Amino acid sequence: MSQEKFHGSVSDGQQESEVQPRVFAISSKTPHQWLASESSKGVTFRNRVAGDIILNARELEPRIDWQEVVNCAYAVVMGRERHIGKTGIADSITESMGTVAANMGWNMDAPKVVYMSGYHFLWILGDKLDSLNKRLQSAAEITFLTEEAKEETLKKEKQTAGRLGIFHQRLGESLSVYARMNLPEEKFESYLEVLRSLSYLSRLKMSNERSKILKLVKAGSIEEASVIIARRKSSQVMS
Repeated sequence: MSQEKFHGSVSDGQQESEVQPRVFAISSKTPHQWLASESSKGVTFRNRVAGDIILNARELEPRIDWQEVVNCAYAVVMGRERHIGKTGIADSITESMGTVAANMGWNMDAPKVVYMSGYHFLWILGDKLDSLNKRLQSAAEITFLTEEAKEETLKKEKQTAGRLGIFHQRLGESLSVYARMNLPEEKFESYLEVLRSLSYLSRLKMSNERSKILKLVKAGSIEEASVIIARRKSSQVMS
C-alpha cells in the first residue's frame, strides 16, 4: 500500500482536505456467484446484501455511531408502511446494488461496492440533515403543546443535527481517501460519478438504459457511461 499522502476531493458535502494514508480493514463478504444464483427479490438476498452494505460502511468509518446512522435509513413500502434501519436498507437499495454487483462480477467487498455502500450512507445522512435543518428553520410555524416541550424538542433536534453533521463529515472524508487509494486513477471523477449513480438508475428513470450503462462500465467506457448519466440528470433538472 502506498505511503504517500492523498489529496481527496469528493462531492456531496465531502470537504477537500489533505489526509494521512489509512489502512481500511474491509472483510470478505458475499461473492458475486451467490448474488447471481439467488432471486434479488427474496428475503434471504435482501437481508444478506443489506448486512454487507452496512458492514462495508462501518468498516470505512468506524468512528461514528452506526446504530444511529442505520436507523436514519427508511423505505416506504406499498405506499404506506415505513420500514427503518436494516429493513429500510433491505427494502430500498439491496436489489439494485446487489444485481449491479452480480452483473459486473463484483463481490460485495470489491472496492467499487464498498464505495457505493459508503456513498449510500453519505446520501442517507445528507437527506436526514436536510430534513432536520428544514424543521429547525421552520420551528416558529410548528405547534407544540407547551413552550417547554418546544424548547426540549428543538434542543434534542439541534443535538442530533450536530452529531449527524460530524458523522457526515467523517464518512465523507473516509470515502474520499478510500476512493483515492482503491479506485482507478484514470478518469477518476467520471468513475466516481458512475459509481454514485449505479444504485439509483431506477430513481433517475434510467431503467431502460441500465443494461447499456453496465455494459459500458464492464468494457471500461467510463466516460461514455458518465455522459449518459449526466445527460439524464440534466434533463430531469430542466423538466
